[in-house]
Amino acid sequence: RVQLTTDEGAIDAPLAWSSDGEMLLFKRWTTSDQVVPPGGLYLMRTDGSDVRLTHEGHVTGASFSPDGSRVVYGLTTGNGTTGYVSGIYVVPSIGGTPMRLSRPGAKVALPVWSPDGSRIAYLGGTVSDPSIDTMAADGSERHTLLPLADPGFIDIAGMSWSPDGASLVFGGMMPDLQTQIYSMSADGGSGPIQLTHEGSFNAWPSWSPDGTRIAYTAGRDLATMDPDGSHLDRLTQMSPEAGPAWTPSG
Repeated sequence: RVQLTTDEGAIDAPLAWSSDGEMLLFKRWTTSDQVVPPGGLYLMRTDGSDVRLTHEGHVTGASFSPDGSRVVYGLTTGNGTTGYVSGIYVVPSIGGTPMRLSRPGAKVALPVWSPDGSRIAYLGGTVSDPSIDTMAADGSERHTLLPLADPGFIDIAGMSWSPDGASLVFGGMMPDLQTQIYSMSADGGSGPIQLTHEGSFNAWPSWSPDGTRIAYTAGRDLATMDPDGSHLDRLTQMSPEAGPAWTPSG
């Protein structure tokens, strides 16, 4: 194991590696009494330097474009008095002015770029009727793949594309907060299929670059399994609030 960040007053969680392995996205937040604690998005390079990409609100997921030139992220701002506002944005990976992709007023989070760079999957819909959606990389051509209410989910905990772009895996949360990993076709034509059955909290899945394994958080353990849910292997302990991020070499 190699420790990459050293800020003693913060909690850091990896989100995604760039395809060349030269950059890592991570979220950093500090302990807070706020309902939605501030969680900033940072980009770290292999030389140890980093760039802060957001300066307000709480980041709700982030992903690199396949060529590493851009970052898509979800952001929630506001408070319990004024209300919360969420959005999905794209920003150059070197930093700069973000461009909003989502509609104003939409409830959105957890954006993940497709392997070919053409689409972005995300948690969309409304507060009362959330769904797994996709849109083109420029924010157009929005489509709903799965209304969460159909299988009985109330939320999702993480989402990942298969390397060939044909499937998505996600953590589906039920009303009793039981959370399991599910897979579905990326066009919404089939699924969801439940992959995990042990324990009450299996979430934050991440597909390996070669497509042969899925890493995820199993309670307080890091675990991997085959794409069909077989050959479970528990590896080590980790925070249940953060998911694994594969390096490009796997």
